[in-house]
Amino acid sequence: MGQPDPGVDVLVLGPVGLQRGGEFLSPPSGVFRAVLAALALAGPAGLSSSELFTTVWGSRAATAERSTVTVTIHRIRQWLRDSVGDTVRLERSSSTYVLEVTGVIDVARFWELTADYPHDQADQLLEALGLWRGRALADVPPDSQDPIVVARLVRQRLDAANACAQALIRSREADHAVRVLDPLIDEYFLDEPLQAAWMQALAASGRQADALEAYERVRKHLRTELGVDPGSVLTECLVKILRGAVPAAARQLRLATAVPAQLPADVIAFTGRAKQLKTLYALPSQALPTFSPVLVMSGPGGVGKTSLAVHWAYQVVKDYPDGQLFVDLRGYSRETPVTVVEALHRFVRALGCPPDEIPADRDEASALYRSMLAGRRILIVLDNAQSADQVRQLLPGAGGCTVVITSRERLDGLTARDGALRLDLEVLSPEEAHVLLENSIGTTQIAGQHEEVQVLARTCGYLPLALRVAAAHLCRSPNMTVGGYLQEMAYLGPLNALIVDGDEQATVATAFDLSYSRVSLEAQRCYRLLALVPGADISAPAVGALIARPLAEVRSLLRTLTAAYLVSEHRPDRFSMHDLLTAHARGYLNRAEIPEEQQAAVVRLFNWYLGRAGSASDLIYAMTRLPSGVEPVEIPAFDEPEVASSWLQKEFANIVSLAQEANVRDLPNSWLLADVLRGHFVYHRLVPEWDVAVQAGFRCGRARGRPCRPGSDVPQPGWAGALCRTRHHWGCERFSPCGRECATFRLASRCGGRAAQPGFGGPDQR
Repeated sequence: MGQPDPGVDVLVLGPVGLQRGGEFLSPPSGVFRAVLAALALAGPAGLSSSELFTTVWGSRAATAERSTVTVTIHRIRQWLRDSVGDTVRLERSSSTYVLEVTGVIDVARFWELTADYPHDQADQLLEALGLWRGRALADVPPDSQDPIVVARLVRQRLDAANACAQALIRSREADHAVRVLDPLIDEYFLDEPLQAAWMQALAASGRQADALEAYERVRKHLRTELGVDPGSVLTECLVKILRGAVPAAARQLRLATAVPAQLPADVIAFTGRAKQLKTLYALPSQALPTFSPVLVMSGPGGVGKTSLAVHWAYQVVKDYPDGQLFVDLRGYSRETPVTVVEALHRFVRALGCPPDEIPADRDEASALYRSMLAGRRILIVLDNAQSADQVRQLLPGAGGCTVVITSRERLDGLTARDGALRLDLEVLSPEEAHVLLENSIGTTQIAGQHEEVQVLARTCGYLPLALRVAAAHLCRSPNMTVGGYLQEMAYLGPLNALIVDGDEQATVATAFDLSYSRVSLEAQRCYRLLALVPGADISAPAVGALIARPLAEVRSLLRTLTAAYLVSEHRPDRFSMHDLLTAHARGYLNRAEIPEEQQAAVVRLFNWYLGRAGSASDLIYAMTRLPSGVEPVEIPAFDEPEVASSWLQKEFANIVSLAQEANVRDLPNSWLLADVLRGHFVYHRLVPEWDVAVQAGFRCGRARGRPCRPGSDVPQPGWAGALCRTRHHWGCERFSPCGRECATFRLASRCGGRAAQPGFGGPDQR
């Protein structure tokens, strides 16, 4: 299934540019950067043309103000469209220009985080400070900046750093406070509150001599640069240090020298995923001094998320000399999920903390965990996560580490709030699936069975777990051919055949059950009824007809099922399930829905397709219909022929598939589909498809033997026979040389009904 483009962020807290995934896009000129920065700093209020000109072009002659701004905005829009499409836009309201983005603006996020934060915790401030990549507007010319706005922003950064350091010192993380302040000290050497916080952090971490030296250095700078002595903030801090009134350094833990190595065994015969591995190999390059890169790998159950994460981890283990941490959080498991406190206790024990020194409080344990990670290069794999809250406290507080999270949820909160990258994992390609089966079974056993192996891979839905279970069955029975196993799957059903005795975790149905159980009851019903869809995919409005729910509710349910990876949106508004999921949904359908409810759902879907196809055909071809006696269902009509034609092209295969299901689903009026599509069949010369639809409708009507309408002496097979003869006349005699050998002609000759009526012949007879 295709995925939507990721959001694009606008960055101004450092060099100005755009961030798309791991790619930084720099605007091609200083003026472009200045305009983007000015609008980013202005926020939702935006800037008028005059304000924008004053900010970017300053005191230069304003005679060409309007044209200068207009031309520049036009060129920036062109660059944005070429670079990131419509994910970043410059919109013009009645009087202002406003920057609209699909991602985040880093300065807006900084203001949000620093506007309201818990004063006894540093996490939120650490996140805010981690947004800075150097000086704000670093590559924008000084005369194209608003000096008041930039100065206020710098002050906010220094205040946040000061507050963060104080919170860390209070929580006995003085070493961390030193690392937070270190990048700012030399650049802002005359800022007394910042320098006082620096002295406190040094003293609290046991470096009193360094703290006194820092005071003397600041004193000399103030005398040299400004001709003044230190103010009250610095002198009061000095007195506290000399009196030993600064909070004592945190007690140093007696850490063990052992390096944790908690990765589970690498998967045997790992296959494919070259593109995803490339993304993972690039992950450490996202690291910053105050930020450890985090990647969320999401995908359906059995798609191989854990296998990929562990396989990659073994390839890069040498880059993390301080160890690897791994925990199965059991987010999707029949066992109880691992709590945050449990995971924290496991990790700090593995990092060397004596059990009697581990805090029972979650926040204290999290602070201890981050302290123990500080300054170390550790790879952390958080497997099978249930939610963002389950993993957020397990993220490092500083740089040096790398975190990979696997989940069946998308965990968008981690992307929005914690800067996590996303990697959506789908099923293998047919080529990768074939190689996986070949590597797992062995070339000897499957020699000469290339086509059968392809069918087996397709039957397994290209799902890695299903492919490995199938390979295990074949390896257990060396004399069984792939074709023989396919026969067994056909007899037992694919899900029943893909079971490993005594190992529930290796059962494909169990993986699907866990996802199914987590969605709402309405979403479960929608999922079950989708098993009735005969075509390859279905649109949201068609789903609405199937489940008898309003379109807005249907879209919400489909979003839920897509997020749970039970349904795929492989094209915009086109939803599908692979064969294994369809079989799984059908199993629940037969247990939860009585036959009458299933039939009612199919009839609703049939009537919806019949109504929409009729509306489209009437608008495009305006052909006379055969009398049906069936009350039409109220369906929104098409207004434009182009829209109607596009709809027919998209839904044509599904309509033919629905017609073929007529006998199975007891749809005696299915011949009406062939009737309403006569113009489409003839105009596009779709002779084989017309054969299928006409024959299916005729046989169904004849098998039921029901009248066309009350009081009519014309049985349905008669009208279906007319369709057969019409199809023979137009399809065989005009378009092909098959003549009386055509299957439809033979069927028509047995109809016993009327010949085609005038006006039924083709799109030119109206």
